[in-house]
Order: sequence, then C-alpha cells, then structure tokens
Amino acid sequence: MKAESQVNTVQDATAMQTNSSKTKKPVVFWGICDVKYDPRLPTSDRVQLLELGDGRTSRFSYHGRPIKLKFDDEYCMGKPINRAVMTENKKFTHDMFVQEGFRHLRPHTLCFPKFYHKQLADSIMKSISVPEGGAVVLKLCNRSRGAGVVVCPILQLDGTLKQLLSPPQGHDLERWLQEQKAKPVQRTYSNFIDEQCLHWWSNECPLFIVEECCHSIPVPKEEGSDKVFDGTMRVAFALRKAEQHKYHDLMYIKPFEIDWLGGYWKLPQLAVAEDCMNFEEYHSSIVSSFNSVEKRTAEVAEHHLQEVYDALTPALPRVFHTGALSVTMIMGVYKADVLFQAFALSRVAATMRATDVNKAKGLFDLARRMVPLPVKDSEDELPHLSVLSYIDRNKAVCAALQQEWEGAISGFQSSLQNMRTNATAYYCLGYCYERGKKFPECVDSMLAAISLDPDFKSPYILLGNCYLQLHEFSHAKEASLACLQRHPDAPGAHFNLGQAIYHLIYDGLVPHDTFDEVNSMAMTSLNHAKRRTPEQWSQVDEHMLHFVETRQRERAGLPKQPIHTWTVYGWRP
Repeated sequence: MKAESQVNTVQDATAMQTNSSKTKKPVVFWGICDVKYDPRLPTSDRVQLLELGDGRTSRFSYHGRPIKLKFDDEYCMGKPINRAVMTENKKFTHDMFVQEGFRHLRPHTLCFPKFYHKQLADSIMKSISVPEGGAVVLKLCNRSRGAGVVVCPILQLDGTLKQLLSPPQGHDLERWLQEQKAKPVQRTYSNFIDEQCLHWWSNECPLFIVEECCHSIPVPKEEGSDKVFDGTMRVAFALRKAEQHKYHDLMYIKPFEIDWLGGYWKLPQLAVAEDCMNFEEYHSSIVSSFNSVEKRTAEVAEHHLQEVYDALTPALPRVFHTGALSVTMIMGVYKADVLFQAFALSRVAATMRATDVNKAKGLFDLARRMVPLPVKDSEDELPHLSVLSYIDRNKAVCAALQQEWEGAISGFQSSLQNMRTNATAYYCLGYCYERGKKFPECVDSMLAAISLDPDFKSPYILLGNCYLQLHEFSHAKEASLACLQRHPDAPGAHFNLGQAIYHLIYDGLVPHDTFDEVNSMAMTSLNHAKRRTPEQWSQVDEHMLHFVETRQRERAGLPKQPIHTWTVYGWRP
C-alpha cells in the first residue's frame, strides 16, 4: 500500500505540473521599463521612459521579487521575438518611440559624435532646454546598469565632456595600462567620474546621448521616514501574441497584447537634499545604485503604478511590433549618419552569427566598406576608429565560433590596433588565449579588460579560471571577490571563489584565526554555484563541496581534487 501511495502521489504531482503548465500564458517577450514619474506635472509629462530591458536577464531585488514570482507562476515563454538590438541601445529605443508617435514619453534627447571639441558644450546647451543651475544626463548608447551615466550640472559640462571624451593615447595609454594592471583587481576610485571615464573610453559606439534631466516625485525608503529619494520606477510587463481571426491575419497584423506584472522604486544612494550638493552628490541623488551588494528599493503606490501602466500600454505593443530593426530599415533611417549606420548594421549582424555565420560576415564586410577612412590625428578620428574596431572585433567572434583561433586572434588584435582602449576586444583576445592554454597571456588581457571596464563581469571570471590553472589560488580568490563586489549573484565567480579557497585550505595556507570564516565562505559560494548552474556542476565539484562541509578532523582521508574550471559562455554583441 505504501508503494502504491507513493506512485499515486508522484502521478498526482506530475498531473498538477502538467495542468499548471497548460494554464500558464505563453508570452513572446517579457521585459522592464525604467521610468521617471512625477504626478505633480501635467498629465502628458508625468511619465518619462528612460530605457527598456529584458526581464529574463534582470535581477528583481527586494521589492521587485514578487514580479519574478508572478511571472514564474502565471506565464511561460512561448516563441520569443528578438528585440535585443532595440532594447540594448538607447538611441534605437528613442528612435522607435519617436517613429511610433510617442515622443512625449521620452525625455528631450540628442545624439552627438563621441569626440571632444571646444564648442561641444555650447552646442548642447543651445540644443536642449536646461533651467539655470540645472543639469543634463550624459549616457552611452549601449551600456546598462548605470555604466557611463553621468548627471552633469551645466556649469561643469565642458570640463566633464573633456574628461569623458579624451582617452589617453600612444605611450601615455601604454604607461597608464601597465600601471592599472599592476594594481589590485578589487579597487575603488577616488571619485565617480574616474570610473565613468573608463566606460566612455572603452565604448565602441560612435555616438553618445544627452538627455534632459528628469525627476520623480520624492519617495521615502520606509514609511514615515523624513528622508526622501528621487527614485526610478521599474515596471515589468509581458507581451502576448494577440488573438486574431485567421483570415484577418492576411490583411493586418495586430500589435501584441500587454499584461503588467508589477513595479517598484529603485532608489539612488543619496536622499534629496535641500542644501547645495556637489557634483558627485547631485549625481548620486538621481542615479540608482547599480554596482554594489546593497540595492535600495521601495514600494510604489497602486494608483501611481496604474497611471504609469495607462501611459505605456498604448506605446509598448506598437514599439515592440515594429522594433525588429531590419537591414533595410537601418539603411533607410540612418543613411545621413554613415558611421552609426555601419555600427547599426554590425549590431544586427551580431544577432545572425549564431545561426548564419556566413551571412553575418558578409554584413560585417559591407559595414566596414561604408566607414570612411579617418583623417589621422584629426579631432573626429576616434568615432571612425571605434566603429572599425567594433566591426573587426565582431567579425573575429565569427572566426572564434568556427574555432578558427588564429584568425580570431588576428581579428581581435586588429580591433585593438584601431582602438587600444577597447575592453571587449581585450576580453575576446584573452578568451582565445585561455582556450589555447596560454594562461599568462590570458591573465594580461583580462587585467587590461578589467582596467578599462571595471563593471564587465566575464573578464573577472575568466581571470579567476586562469589563476586557478596557474595554481595562484590567492589571486583567483581576489579576482572572484572583485567580481562579486559588483555582481553578487554571479555563479561563475562564486564557483571560482569556492574552489580557490578549497585549494588554499587543502594546502594548509589559510591562517588559523580566519579558518572558520574562510571555510564558511567556500561552503556558501559552492552551494550558490551548484544551485544556480546545475548544468555545469560535476562530480569533482561535489567532492570539493563535501570537503569544505566535512568537519576538519574528518578530512584526512579525502583525496585532493584536480583543478576544474567552468566554460565561460557568451560574446558581447
């Protein structure tokens, strides 16, 4: 009877799972909108969309957790649409909203070539309305998590632009890189603009964005608190394929239907202050914290959420319906800006390389032929070189995908010849070295990538892999902790940290006074890695976890496990 009862229980559970999956709504996309919201303004100005994102890659922290639970409980991915090109580039996002008639939902936005000249600040101030003592927001087109975002007071605009748009060149750059690579991987910066400069110097897009600085209604982190914050509201949505009559489909394709999943406030580091704030404080009172363990969130009032939903509901189905950004559309819309047109074609080609690598390479070749040769040492040389570097880097990825490693290395080196500050090219070059077991060369490339883009997650993990292979376990631990400082949930960094500590413990290199703390860190990290990435977890990994979970006096007979690194997947598009 007991066995029969167990069988029935299993069957019932299986039936419940099957029924549950049948009742879930299939979606073609689920994503997020980050908006500034102020109900004190006229109705048409209250909601200003800052950017879009993919819910599958978003981390819904604290007050955002119910959104992920709701999606998992009520929805499932059907046949997804690919809108990564649009959602990952702020210029594309802006242009699609304008094209579909929703300019009022976007801040006043301008684009400029990414090079400095003495008239640049004046051009910006003449083109965008800024109140006396106000600020603008400087952004990179294709970065997330707040990387490269600078809220800049108008009085400091010229000096800030000069810093952001003037990377070191030639021998100065080589000397700077060597100095940076010699520093600890886990580092802090004397002021926030120093780190933002790195994001700008290493970015491959030829344009940058200037936005009107929008604000939200001040909200407290906890009810009753006298501290209020200028937060950014994050709302999540799911797009479903609209139900239509089969004959009607031939005449008209209806935009998607939208379901709203919830929202919450993301809060900046500093509260709104009545007295005068300096540059960094002003920035930190507007931009949500993004690169630390501490995330600040708060609840949103239901009637405020509903007003945001009502404003965005007409727009999102139409923007996502027409936002595929085909080659034909790019050739037509961006024909007046040949550099960005070439960049955009290359971005579309990057989406093709996994399914049709030859077609992708053909499009990269077309894009490269479109780029005029830069005039050497001219002030506008950098945008040309950054696009050429971007094209060469992405075409080299095609060679790497086909395991043509020598061709890939040559392509990444060509990318770096055009743009020595290209952090992604350094990472890709190091990836090839790691695959060829050239670990010291890989270490050097990863240190360069991290020096130029300290928020780039993959180089930290690959650096940890190399240090493990070189048996430099303390350095592997340091690289992993540096990654987790910015990306607390990264399973690859947790795995490398746990493994590095395992080998340090086994070799007797952990001081007695910190042994319990360090051993506990290894247990926590290995369990996190096992839970988050079960497909990479192996028997060797299980033995390491068993070792750190076993009492110290009972470990004597346990054999030492070999180095085991996980594959790092993915190429930046």
